[in-house]
Amino acid sequence: RHQVLAWTQPSTPSSNDWKTAALQSTTNDCTLDISPLPAGDYVWRGASVRSLQGQDDVGPYAAAHPFRIAPKPAALSPDAMDVQTQAGVSTLHWPAEPGQRFRLQALAQADATTPALDTVLEQPHWVATGLPAGTWHIRIQVQDASGLHSAFSPPRSVQVRALVQDGFGNPVSSGTGLGIERP
Repeated sequence: RHQVLAWTQPSTPSSNDWKTAALQSTTNDCTLDISPLPAGDYVWRGASVRSLQGQDDVGPYAAAHPFRIAPKPAALSPDAMDVQTQAGVSTLHWPAEPGQRFRLQALAQADATTPALDTVLEQPHWVATGLPAGTWHIRIQVQDASGLHSAFSPPRSVQVRALVQDGFGNPVSSGTGLGIERP
């Protein structure tokens, strides 16, 4: 068996300081579930444990190893998502940081659980095309460069118009610059 302990940094615990550990585990596979720990900087140490005359005998601890639990990215607020409409086509923009990716879901109802569109975007914008005409509720999940995901944003409503499209899928516009809606 193994005993694994985690402490918040910068303390450098001695082997007798295990009772003040932020987290500890005694297992057969030398693992420690760190999910209960909040974001922050920590150190961990491990030691072997054997049973000696019915009592646990903990061997010497290994050197402390630092690790960091990074905070999850913040979810976008509906106010952070800006909708712009040009020639009848809505485009959604939102703030981003370098290295972020975005999972966008389009829902027919704000409280729906199954999206009609579920896609990953490399850039912080999306053009509302390819969906049937109507009101769509868009929610976005931020993924940071290390792979951590935020919660989904609250839904933001976007209008999709039934526009006539050219052979490349672009909306055909009138002389006034407005998109031509299908009958």
